[in-house]
Amino acid sequence: MDRFLEKDTVDDVEGNKQGLDKDARENTCMDIARFFYENGLPFNVANSPSFTNMLRLVGNYGCGLKGPTAHELSTTFLMAEEANTQSIVAEVKKTWIQTGVSIMSDGWKDMRGRQMLNFLVNNLYGTVFLKSVDASDVVKDATLLFELLDSVVEEVGEDLMIQVVTDNASNYKKVGEMLMKKRTRLWWMPCAAHCIDLILEKIRSLPQHENALSKKDE
Repeated sequence: MDRFLEKDTVDDVEGNKQGLDKDARENTCMDIARFFYENGLPFNVANSPSFTNMLRLVGNYGCGLKGPTAHELSTTFLMAEEANTQSIVAEVKKTWIQTGVSIMSDGWKDMRGRQMLNFLVNNLYGTVFLKSVDASDVVKDATLLFELLDSVVEEVGEDLMIQVVTDNASNYKKVGEMLMKKRTRLWWMPCAAHCIDLILEKIRSLPQHENALSKKDE
């Protein structure tokens, strides 16, 4: 009779398991995707290491996990994460005296059209966000911009400074000269990424490239 009965081979069992696992994953991923859609989250959030870590820990916890409440997210866990971040920053700051630091300035416009400047302090142990300043009234005035950057150098400590990095605009060049004249222990450097962007823009504007792009659009 055995010859008339179908037996599940090892391969069949594994195949069925894989099918069930595939269905389970698709259902789970659909719920995760729905969470993104309903809350308007950018899709590149899925590339965040903390997102991957969250999924791993939820999986390790298993069934029955009760997620954090809105109140816990805004109080208990927020304060715990702030304390953890401050601890990490404090450890990086301890290394500043050993290595020296670079101050990096990054300009951007917010949704209200304000010209904002982020200031970050960098060494080989990491980058620390210092502060963000509304520079709408100073960014076009080299003297006022110099005073702002000089105050940041003072805040961090001139004895720790190696260089100040900004973009390559003409007003920043002037500010860099003024800064090095006053703070003789540091250098002003243009941002390499910004310089490369300007080079690529210049290359793109060359006649042969403009003609090639025009033909491509046609």
